[in-house]
Amino acid sequence: LQIFDRFGPLIHLVVTKVLIEPEVAEQADENHILVTELSAEDRLAIFNLANAEVFQLLPFRQKAVEADTDSFDGAGVRKPAKPIDGDKG
Repeated sequence: LQIFDRFGPLIHLVVTKVLIEPEVAEQADENHILVTELSAEDRLAIFNLANAEVFQLLPFRQKAVEADTDSFDGAGVRKPAKPIDGDKG
């Protein structure tokens, strides 16, 4: 899977931190396995499950970025309000 070329270390870290049983360690023993003993698909599934709530925020974040860029050219910024008679503002 090409995703491991770019995100392999991150996926490795997340899997080692969130997997409860079997426990993952740098050295395999009778109580621990190596992260590489899990298939690539299993590691990716664990990573995605661990980040499920984060992934739900992606559409929200994209909308925020789009809203932020609306005012970069000044198009989304209103002109200053004009004072009404008797208003000193």
